Amino acid sequence: MMKKLVREINLVLAGWNPIGVDGNVAMSEYQGYIGSILTALKENRLLLYLEELLLELGLEYDSTNELQSMEVRNVSEVLENLYKNWKVSQN
Repeated sequence: MMKKLVREINLVLAGWNPIGVDGNVAMSEYQGYIGSILTALKENRLLLYLEELLLELGLEYDSTNELQSMEVRNVSEVLENLYKNWKVSQN
């Protein structure tokens, strides 16, 4: 079941594609972040992690920019919902 969750997280990240790589590359580009994302989800700090990640990647992310902030919040919510649904399915 964890493989399904990892696959779904990867699809969300590839769809978001914050660094703007080619669509085919996006499917593998973000796989290395999934472990940290799962940790952030478990620790209930995903939004903060995503914001920090954008800055670490050298992207011009500004949390006071409403459009940028809303995009990251939306991605965070989708990932959090995937994780919650996965946890429910494990019980």
